[in-house]
Amino acid sequence: METDKNNKITYRIFWENCKKGSSPYFVYIYHQMAYPLSFLLFKLGLTANGISFLGIFTSMVGAYFIFKLNLLAGLALFFLSYMFDCCDGNVARIH
Repeated sequence: METDKNNKITYRIFWENCKKGSSPYFVYIYHQMAYPLSFLLFKLGLTANGISFLGIFTSMVGAYFIFKLNLLAGLALFFLSYMFDCCDGNVARIH
């Protein structure tokens, strides 16, 4: 799918081009969180590689939190890192 430089695409078109699977995991967890976050990151102008680097950085900060500061905060950051990993594929499918 081709997009212009201003990322002029609606959420519905974005969602239809990224849609994956119909298992309960995808329907009730993945779709509900990853697609809106992917769309937001896409609208902010981030590329799939940029989102991947953001995910790597988030997982390293999460590891630091787990070992030095707060277990729950670190686990939350690891979950966010996983969401970024899901989002980079969605944005890549659009570009």
